[in-house]
Amino acid sequence: MTENRADNGFGAGSTDNDSPKANELLDILGKYEEHNAKSRNSTSAFADGAGIPVAADGHATVENAENVSSGPSLRKIPAGGHFSSDESEDFVQEQAVNSGKRAEVSVTDGTEKDVVPEDNTKTKSQTIRCDFEFAPQTDEPEDEADSSSKSEIELLRKKYKQAKHRNRERKKKGSVTVSLVKALIYITAVILLSLFVTFGFFGIWPGIVPMANDVFAFVKDNREIIVDVDSGISTSELASLLEERGIIEEKKVFEFYVMFKYEDANKEKLENRTDSGAEIKPAEEKGLVSSIFHLGGQFIGAMFFGSSIDEKYDNSYIAGEHKLNSNMNYDQILSELLYTKYTREEITVTVPEGYGVDQIIELLVSNGIGEKDEYVKVINEYPFKHEFVQELEDMGYPENRKYRLEGYLFPDTYIFYEDADEVTVINKMLNNFSAKFWDEYERTYKSACDEAGFTFDEVITFASIVQYEGKNFSDYECIAQVFTNRFKSSSYPFMESCATVQYFLEERHPILTAEDIAIDNPYNTYLYEGLPPGAICNPGLDAIEATIYPDMPSEVLKEFDISKAYFFNSDLAGNIYYAQTESQHSRNKSKADKVNEQVINGTYVEEEEDEDDRIAELA
Repeated sequence: MTENRADNGFGAGSTDNDSPKANELLDILGKYEEHNAKSRNSTSAFADGAGIPVAADGHATVENAENVSSGPSLRKIPAGGHFSSDESEDFVQEQAVNSGKRAEVSVTDGTEKDVVPEDNTKTKSQTIRCDFEFAPQTDEPEDEADSSSKSEIELLRKKYKQAKHRNRERKKKGSVTVSLVKALIYITAVILLSLFVTFGFFGIWPGIVPMANDVFAFVKDNREIIVDVDSGISTSELASLLEERGIIEEKKVFEFYVMFKYEDANKEKLENRTDSGAEIKPAEEKGLVSSIFHLGGQFIGAMFFGSSIDEKYDNSYIAGEHKLNSNMNYDQILSELLYTKYTREEITVTVPEGYGVDQIIELLVSNGIGEKDEYVKVINEYPFKHEFVQELEDMGYPENRKYRLEGYLFPDTYIFYEDADEVTVINKMLNNFSAKFWDEYERTYKSACDEAGFTFDEVITFASIVQYEGKNFSDYECIAQVFTNRFKSSSYPFMESCATVQYFLEERHPILTAEDIAIDNPYNTYLYEGLPPGAICNPGLDAIEATIYPDMPSEVLKEFDISKAYFFNSDLAGNIYYAQTESQHSRNKSKADKVNEQVINGTYVEEEEDEDDRIAELA
């Protein structure tokens, strides 16, 4: 049987009376509360003169409010005794007589009573107020019964406090246990939820890590797989096919990725396609919040409820066989299936040594790279940033120079994209010149150029003439030596180079006539002293170096029976003849005319070189 009690510090309100411990605590509580009630009653003030019970250890104090020299008067109340209204009056009267002052008694019901001295003399100078308080009695011995009662009360109080302490400890331990259990449940739930979100669970949710690996192909094997895509296949069908062939692992994730990509990123319009693929439909413009809710709903539907992707996100995939790989990410897969491959065609162009600007432009345009007018504009006007171009700008160009950058389009084999613009093409050639010559100019060539009295632009112009006149490096050295000899001789102020005349002719002539040589043009070195206004072609590195370091081998001097050469001429067969005097030069020209006639008639037979001569040349 249980009995409901109010919680008095021992635990819950419901207590089992059959428990000895509970009964003991209830008894202690009852006795303690009974004692407290008695104590409260004994400390109440008296009323209407009735007998007032006083606590066993209490006493009453009557205090003279003012002008009592002996201080507060104290009257002891016997243990267990009473202090009646009459007694209080007598006590106050006694105090009034002794002090000669007016006195009054105050009782609990608020009534006041005057007390006058025995001589019936009323004084109004002072009123004595009677109040009561109770304090422990220390100067009178307690009897045995009172002592026993007090010990019992003290024991009950001690047991009560101990019981309350034990109860608090039980509550504290119980609270800690409950908190630990709650914390354990919370931590377990968080761990399980994290594992579920991160790694998924048995087809309910794929997990963030597996999804990310499938989308971005972080860790996937490397297998080439041929996939045959049917015409008109939907995104859902394609996802099933890719999952079946082992290219992707999460069909629904792929579907949602396609939807998401072309909801947000498909603002870029793809090029129109014909049979190889159609234009992907761009998504409608939406607000940010609307898009988030829309995509979120689509994602939840696709992941948890198996809903299919909206038809408007189906794209026209390129039908046919596609070579895919299991390590492809989603973007690579879609790129393969959606976009017609666009390959920029590369074109290889070889610019021969000695080609002029006009010839180079014609070569590039004939290969479908750039336009002629744009090339001319770029070569003459575009502000290239190369150091040597800046120095050319600082030095200034002759007014009658045909092409600003003639001589600097370095001859070589180049690979260009067919859609390359004119600036890109010319810039690539200038880069090559810088790498092949200019980077070494200061360290390797400048001192020799300064010694010869040439700027680097004059060296390039000189080298272009040497390049045009010769056929190989040995020719370049000898021809450069002939022109150097003429520059140093006051007897031959003109270079008299046929190559410079060919440069300004509208059409180049195999053999120059007297009329050609007589044309007045700044580039005509038969009529104008020194170098022409600019280069006449774009020389290679051999011609440039031969110009900087000219040389006439002793074998050549011996062959033509000369000590120094001031003239040279050549024939259509490529033979070069050197002479020291004008008479020798005339004889060489006659030899060249005979060979030219044979070449034109097709009767020329090249003389076989003596074996000893070949061995000597190789040595």
